[in-house]
Amino acid sequence: MPISATDLAIGLAIALAFLAPALAWPTLGRALLGVFFIGGATFNLLYTLPNLPASLEALVATSTVPLYRDVVELAVTSRVDVALIAVVIVFEATAGALTLWRGPLARVALLAAAAWGVGMLPVIPPYGLPIGLALTGAPALAALLLFRNRYPESVVRLVSRRLVTAHPIRPPESI
Repeated sequence: MPISATDLAIGLAIALAFLAPALAWPTLGRALLGVFFIGGATFNLLYTLPNLPASLEALVATSTVPLYRDVVELAVTSRVDVALIAVVIVFEATAGALTLWRGPLARVALLAAAAWGVGMLPVIPPYGLPIGLALTGAPALAALLLFRNRYPESVVRLVSRRLVTAHPIRPPESI
């Protein structure tokens, strides 16, 4: 199946949404990546988990790496698919939250996010290549780009400081 111009444009837009902030505005890049991972955890909690095992089997149905299908088949037949998705949810939520944090933990989370993105590349279906690459490869590359920096403050602290500086709260004037 040929790649459509629409899929290519959407994939490019998604990739740029991750990569441009990672290159030019690291705080925004971290915020997007953190929210992306927390969103992934939420999706897995609300969709993947309730729809097991079909949702997990569908994810790996077109994988180019047989190991992914084998692991899912083993998890389903061993009845540990719920535990597997629970671990994924905890990982994604933790990676997202720590990406928003500061110091070495933020950098470890960025490496974990990059590894996760690379690890998910084989489950991209051939018909969804541009968007799949944008949703796995681009966040992985963004995480590696962000890893180059040091983060002495959390994203929340940086944003709150900017908001206070931009809109200082002034005490009411006395009468």
